[in-house]
Amino acid sequence: MNGHNWRLPVTGLRFLLSVLLVMGIFFRFVNIDRKFYWFDETFTSLRVSGYLGKSVKEEIFNGPVISSKDFLKYQSINDQKNEIDTIKGLAIEEGQLPPFYFLVARFWAKLFGTSVTAMRSLPALISVLLLPCAYWICLELFESSMVGWVAMALVSVSPMHVLYAQEARPYCFWTVLTLLSSAVLLRAMRLQTKLLWGIYTAITVVGIYTHLYTVLVLIAHGIYVFAMEKVRVTKTVIYYILAFFVSFISGLLWYLTLKYWQPPSSSSALSVMRPESRMPLMPIIKRWIGNISRIVFDVNLDAVSSFKKTLPLIPVIVFVLILLAYSIYFVCRHTSKPVYGFILTLIVFTSLPLMLGDLILGGRRLSGYARYLLPTYLGLQLAVAYLLTAKITSTSVNTWQQKFWKLVAIGVFSAGVLSCTLSAQAETWWNKGLDQGKFAIPIAHILNQADSPLLITDSTFGEVIPLIRLLDPKVDILWGDTLQIPNGNRNLFVFLPSKKLQERLKKQYNYNLKPVFLTSEVSYETRLWQLTHK
Repeated sequence: MNGHNWRLPVTGLRFLLSVLLVMGIFFRFVNIDRKFYWFDETFTSLRVSGYLGKSVKEEIFNGPVISSKDFLKYQSINDQKNEIDTIKGLAIEEGQLPPFYFLVARFWAKLFGTSVTAMRSLPALISVLLLPCAYWICLELFESSMVGWVAMALVSVSPMHVLYAQEARPYCFWTVLTLLSSAVLLRAMRLQTKLLWGIYTAITVVGIYTHLYTVLVLIAHGIYVFAMEKVRVTKTVIYYILAFFVSFISGLLWYLTLKYWQPPSSSSALSVMRPESRMPLMPIIKRWIGNISRIVFDVNLDAVSSFKKTLPLIPVIVFVLILLAYSIYFVCRHTSKPVYGFILTLIVFTSLPLMLGDLILGGRRLSGYARYLLPTYLGLQLAVAYLLTAKITSTSVNTWQQKFWKLVAIGVFSAGVLSCTLSAQAETWWNKGLDQGKFAIPIAHILNQADSPLLITDSTFGEVIPLIRLLDPKVDILWGDTLQIPNGNRNLFVFLPSKKLQERLKKQYNYNLKPVFLTSEVSYETRLWQLTHK
């Protein structure tokens, strides 16, 4: 570490980094209710309400006409359901997601309501804690406040972290717990106090009950501990094993809860761990590259974006990949084994199992779901923070090299600010069911503009609820496939009808189905029809 000035300068750099921190916090809250409240988030609201998707369907499917406002009672806090119902709903329908975050979200909803703003404000506030955690882990790893400030700035305006700060799901909380547990682990290994190891154990248990992939973080920590102790049974190793054992038992208790509550025929629990339809190798690699580059630069490209859209951004993506690769090399070359060993284990062992899952078992554990890579992104950002700090503050490089790396740093921060600015103004983004949002928003506009609209559908709960949340209270809903359409002078619309429902409307009710909204980006499918008499 010789040749570096590790104290934070009191001039322009301190001001720049402070501005970036303020901007990052601002981006986490600005237009927080603007983006489409997508499928996954509606299931968070369902869990908070305590209802099961199955029970909702049993209550109102093939029932009478209800208003969109009545439908949303299943997205709100009520006196009939309690915290046990929240846990039960997760166990039966979303077993891959443990209950801690959802119980916190339920308590939050009791205080502030279940509007989009309220539900997303909780993760946004939690995400702010990521900044001091980034600073602390840099103090533990690099013994440098300067690297800590740069890391905070990187995390602050990273488009990936800002996106998940505005999503009513547990991912940003999981990210905070990953950094917090890592910082406590490093401090516990250094000071060897029972209190710190107890705190580490408690954080990992909360992590297990927030996201099951915390086990990958635990494995990365374990490999690091054993490597630093040279595979000897030392006091540090014993403390880690005890922490791992307690966390393992905690995870086992959740698994037993699933087995107790889940019906024998259920296929939802831990579905994310199971094989999916196999994807070709090249699309998988394309998704990997796209997801990793989003920690620096994101302009809402997704898997179906055209080559014409992607081509101008290839140089930027290549630059980001080179920067990340060189950061890892630089850390390995210029830091001690305890430093680069921690960063490497965090990057490799939180991503490698998912990569192997993609390649061997098929599916989209890593390639399709960027959120599962959040611990890996943190490791990469720590490496970048060290590289930029070392190059900018180094007294052993010539002036032009220092200027070059200052330009690189400005470019990285500017890319993050630009990405967050674009995202803040958008109604849809790749992480929020981009295709579903592109269709639901214009369809809701059509229905809200109609006179006396009645929406008929037999589609799934996951398709119906995100659309209904966008509708005015004047829009009535008839959900089912054996319907009794009321008489009256109403504008009748049909959303994603099955073949069975289409035939029933044509033959039994003598209606024509006139296409109103036709999708075109992914598949040519009519999502909204209007009924007219023959």
